[in-house]
Amino acid sequence: MDLGKKRASDFFAKIKRYFKDISQIRSTPHAIAIGFAIGTFLAIFPIPGPNILVALLVPVVYKKVNRISLFGALLFWNPLIVVPLNALGYSIGNGIFGYAPPVEYEISFLNKVYYYSRRLYMGNAILAISFAVLGYIVVRLISNHYQLKVIVDKVSKK
Repeated sequence: MDLGKKRASDFFAKIKRYFKDISQIRSTPHAIAIGFAIGTFLAIFPIPGPNILVALLVPVVYKKVNRISLFGALLFWNPLIVVPLNALGYSIGNGIFGYAPPVEYEISFLNKVYYYSRRLYMGNAILAISFAVLGYIVVRLISNHYQLKVIVDKVSKK
């Protein structure tokens, strides 16, 4: 039991250190938070592999995004966390679509792909947007807090 508590406390200490390191980057809280939100969306939406390629293109299109928080979010949402979210996303999509007569294709494999993928993508889109918005808010608040704390510490030392 003590080993489990130690692992949990180590895990939360790593998360706290991660957010502290990111928030102390010389960037605006918005740029840090939007990088984390975009990284969260790309990690949760079910496009494994290409999500890294898309993440590489995001800073080209959106110059102000913080690259460290973007790729940090991709690392934070690792497969151990995302796989259960995929199951939850499928359940949400199944709740939205319910029973609908499937589109019939000549190839039975395409019938199954269509049936399962639309539920998965709809549910995961809802989850990805929800977690991205929540992640933006949390990371923005943490970044504001730590950057304000750094400023206050610098002023008080003078």
